[in-house]
Amino acid sequence: MTTGLGATTLYADASADGLHWRQVGVITSGETDADSQNTAFWDPRTKQYIAYIRHWYPADGVSPMRRGLVAKRSSTFDTKWTGPLDSTIDPAKVSGIGPGSAKPDMYCSSALPYYGQYVGLPSMFYHVDSNPSVSA
Repeated sequence: MTTGLGATTLYADASADGLHWRQVGVITSGETDADSQNTAFWDPRTKQYIAYIRHWYPADGVSPMRRGLVAKRSSTFDTKWTGPLDSTIDPAKVSGIGPGSAKPDMYCSSALPYYGQYVGLPSMFYHVDSNPSVSA
């Protein structure tokens, strides 16, 4: 994958020899910031391309409480990534984290197929109070 100007567009790239690459499609545009590890791969089990990317929620673009989550988009052909952007890991829905001002951002959303399942280890960034009460 490569990114566009401003890092809000993720492109699908292809290479016949692993040395010479070309852009063949747009995975997502304007829906994400490409500031994290994003992965795309061919899944032989589902016979489609899968991309795990960092996405924003809420997706309204104006909410002051926007946070990053892990999203998945798939395609049966590498030039047409038109399927829905599914929220795969949403911190607001994880028990013990939940909604509110302390909900974290997800980074490093990479995942790979492993024996019929997907394995990924996303990182979480917790926002802390700018004036914490800390005793020394």
